[in-house]
Amino acid sequence: KVEEPYIKISLYEKNGSQHYEEWAERFKGLMRVVTSGMEWLDTNQEGVDKGSAMRALEKRFNVKPEEIMAFGDNYNDVSMLDIVGHPYIMDGAAGPLREKYPQHTPRPEEVLRNLL
Repeated sequence: KVEEPYIKISLYEKNGSQHYEEWAERFKGLMRVVTSGMEWLDTNQEGVDKGSAMRALEKRFNVKPEEIMAFGDNYNDVSMLDIVGHPYIMDGAAGPLREKYPQHTPRPEEVLRNLL
């Protein structure tokens, strides 16, 4: 039991993050579990994720979602990618993520270089 305030807890699953359903069931009703790598899982409380952080940045810097570009590579990035105007998924991401986000890139530097 964690009594201190926290943003997220990361879990290492030596048998691979594809077993996240087991962890999601354990934390059901307490927090959300998403994959964040081949062996890593992120758990976070509802409303405490990359999407809520992006909303805070939008408000702080007075920018609109259509003015924001974000890069992600795993399911822990979905909440962020869903709210920005220009979401990019890395080429090595899971197939369903590459299907969901039509803009792909092997490296963010290339996209940023072309933009600038």
